[in-house]
Amino acid sequence: EARRRQHDSFLLTTYTRVQDIEQLRDERIALIDGQVLIARGSLESNQQRTKNLEERLRNFLPYSTAPNARPVPDKLAEEVVRSLKERDQLRDSLKSREKEKAELRAQFNQDVARYKELTTRPAGR
Repeated sequence: EARRRQHDSFLLTTYTRVQDIEQLRDERIALIDGQVLIARGSLESNQQRTKNLEERLRNFLPYSTAPNARPVPDKLAEEVVRSLKERDQLRDSLKSREKEKAELRAQFNQDVARYKELTTRPAGR
């Protein structure tokens, strides 16, 4: 109850209208959308790099059936592993940003509803 009263006070002293809350929500979501856009670009770049590495792997054992094929060089194997780890991190980051965006939107929607409730109460309540 104390936390709710404190949050109510925060809403009433911070915002003068619902549009202020919505504007802040939209600004924060736009920031997350920017991060998502950058992460997607990085993921696309990573996928192209991984595809190129996979093409290079086809020249080496066990991926090549050529009689003179050599084993995969350590540096190439390390590059593939690094690229795959980066891909996983980028995917996790994207999921995290999308989750953050959904949570942010939900919190702001709650704040808008509560602000409306607080500012439309009849006098004497």
